[in-house]
Amino acid sequence: MGFYFASDDDEVALQSSGAAGSADGFAEGVMAPEDELEGVDIPEAVAAGAYIIEPFDEDKLMVNGVELTIQSKLADLRNACGFVKLSQSGGKDRCYKRTVNFLKQQQLELIDAVAHRLDTNLQRDPNAPPLAEAPNDKEVQKHNLTHLPYKPWCPACVSYRARADKQTRDNQTAASSVPCISFDFAYTKSMSDQEGEQVGTMVALVYIDSQTGFLGCVPVRCKGQYSLMVQELVSFPQLLGYTEVVCRADNEPTARQLLKLVVDTRLRMGLPTRSSTPPPYSHGNALAENCIARIRGLTGSLMFSLFEKLNMKFSTNSALWSWCMRHARWLLNRYAPYRGATPYELVYGKGYAGSICQYGEPIFGFVRGPNKGDASWRRMIFLGKVEAQDSFVCFDGDNIVLTKSVRRVATSWKSHLGFYVSFKNASWEFKTGLGGRVVPTKRAKEPIGSSFSLPREPFKVQPSIR
Repeated sequence: MGFYFASDDDEVALQSSGAAGSADGFAEGVMAPEDELEGVDIPEAVAAGAYIIEPFDEDKLMVNGVELTIQSKLADLRNACGFVKLSQSGGKDRCYKRTVNFLKQQQLELIDAVAHRLDTNLQRDPNAPPLAEAPNDKEVQKHNLTHLPYKPWCPACVSYRARADKQTRDNQTAASSVPCISFDFAYTKSMSDQEGEQVGTMVALVYIDSQTGFLGCVPVRCKGQYSLMVQELVSFPQLLGYTEVVCRADNEPTARQLLKLVVDTRLRMGLPTRSSTPPPYSHGNALAENCIARIRGLTGSLMFSLFEKLNMKFSTNSALWSWCMRHARWLLNRYAPYRGATPYELVYGKGYAGSICQYGEPIFGFVRGPNKGDASWRRMIFLGKVEAQDSFVCFDGDNIVLTKSVRRVATSWKSHLGFYVSFKNASWEFKTGLGGRVVPTKRAKEPIGSSFSLPREPFKVQPSIR
């Protein structure tokens, strides 16, 4: 059968007819010709960004694309010395040695620079506040008598008289590669000439983009009008063409709740969004606070000009203030340069070429009536312009109207005082963006529930008196 069982005393012998070699040769293995493989050595993989320094060869040099040796021509060696800004005097040996020493020094400097760069990439040095140490006991006892002047090593002085760190603007928000949308609430209150009028504070959500400085302002009925504020903040990055953003707000409870709603909404839409809040008792949201000051200041200037024209002052209870804040934001985006260009130019890549009117100016707006005999131009007051359509927002005495064309005719503003007194349509009553209809659709009024809290003290129901 071609094999047999060997006994314990016998040795296993190779039983193959015509086989060459010994048992030792068979143990080492014989490779068939078809199993032989031919290939090349695979070079070791080099990590991305790694530094490679070739070993220095003194027998051959490469200067300006010319290979040099000690046997090269003197003219070539001198040209190499001139290329690396070395002296060209001397013979071959001297020129070659001078070039070798220079290239060695260059390689050592390169190795040292690479080593320093790698150390920098692998570690970060922390910054710690200065550590104040008390002097000798005699100085401490002397200071404890009066605690004057202030000493940074005295716990009593630090507890009550130490000052917070200076607020410095490091511009990290603007330098980040991811745009940051900072927002905050603006509170504005202005009294009128009427005595006994109870004036409320107007609240507006103000936000700004850190990359372009593009502003946004949404006056709201109250801080609980989350539906309008979330829609405006979600649509704002889309207007700027951003996908990934960082939303930043201060630590006010309402602002943090709004921040959470905006981030959750964008994440459900599949848009990468992160939230950020400044440290407590700091002005880390200074970008939005500065934006509020700019919008509030320009709003006051526009309203003051309107008061001068009418010889009448309106309080913040008037709906004119809400539209004026929107218009002030619109003007700052187009006519206030930010880093050498207006925010509108940075976002849209072109200058604004549209026409505007004075805020509250009596004008004629183009609106087609239902009848052929109706006038196509009606008297209105100018309230601003729409962001997306560049349409004029006007008030015709009854409704807010969007029109594409207006005409200015010199007239007395006081003769149209009825428009301003009867104006009750606040900006927060309309949908986001105002839509494309001639008469914008108003928002559905959100119900305001009454309180369900029970009285703290037991009480008795008094019978009705007839």
